[in-house]
Amino acid sequence: MKETQWNVGKLAQSGAEVLGKRGFDSPRLESDLLLAEVLGLERLELFTRFDMPVDDESRGAFRALIKRRLANEPIAYILGKRDFLDLTFSVGPGVLIPRPETEHVVHASQTFLDGVSHPRFLEVGVGSGCITLSLLHHNPHATALALDISEAALACTLKNAEALGLADRLTCLQSDVFKGISEDSPWLKSLDLIVSNPPYIRQDEKESLAKDVRDYEPGEALFCPEDGLAFHRMILRKGPAFLKDSGGIVLELACGTGKQLLQFAQTTWSAARHQVLPDYSGLDRVSCHTKSAWPEGFSSLHGAQVTSEEEPGS
Repeated sequence: MKETQWNVGKLAQSGAEVLGKRGFDSPRLESDLLLAEVLGLERLELFTRFDMPVDDESRGAFRALIKRRLANEPIAYILGKRDFLDLTFSVGPGVLIPRPETEHVVHASQTFLDGVSHPRFLEVGVGSGCITLSLLHHNPHATALALDISEAALACTLKNAEALGLADRLTCLQSDVFKGISEDSPWLKSLDLIVSNPPYIRQDEKESLAKDVRDYEPGEALFCPEDGLAFHRMILRKGPAFLKDSGGIVLELACGTGKQLLQFAQTTWSAARHQVLPDYSGLDRVSCHTKSAWPEGFSSLHGAQVTSEEEPGS
């Protein structure tokens, strides 16, 4: 029997069939990405090289990556990177993988930095750095303080900052929320923005998560005690002391928790304005809080409805 001659097209299809039989949602996309990684190509280049032969060494390397994916290892960890907005970030074990939903956080955050000549901001739980570094990239005069309790996350953020040429405007500090910041810190009362994608998945929701999330991504970046809002409350209690009068706080939310967080914010920080923005599916995604007026451009965000009812104390 004639031995199969493996080329790019056949190998990509073979990988997709294996992944599809195991129930992966995007088997052809993932197969293509893994094969492109092995061959040192962009995914789109595969489509112009379907007939290109693939040697045994490359085929073996591809099969090894497919086996890792079959074990539910996140494809971002296998590739060692994930695109977010218009940048590519290195990621790996111990670091939360950037997700499209978090783009809403960056868009809301940007409204607090627009028009500020030399903005200063802080991120609680920086992870891979996707939020902070995206904002630094688009605000060339900005400086940022990145906080995380995880050494792996801080190392990943610094690696990404150096790769993107942003390290000179970033300070990294290992800290459990704000606990690592001294009482005489120059960051106090100096910030235009505090931003965070804090842990918000309840422990009782763990078994409902996809295996690649549940088994591989860092639990300390995912799971929150009680109702999923413990870190949000902490940031809203302590964060205002870091802000300028015009500063704001932007937090990613779990779906369905917006009303509950708004009630807490209105009680705890009654002299501020508070707003929850939905994602493109209409689900709670981002909560925004500001000491003074909403920044120009905030009302143009998806779902934002800034009205007189949102005046402080209303």
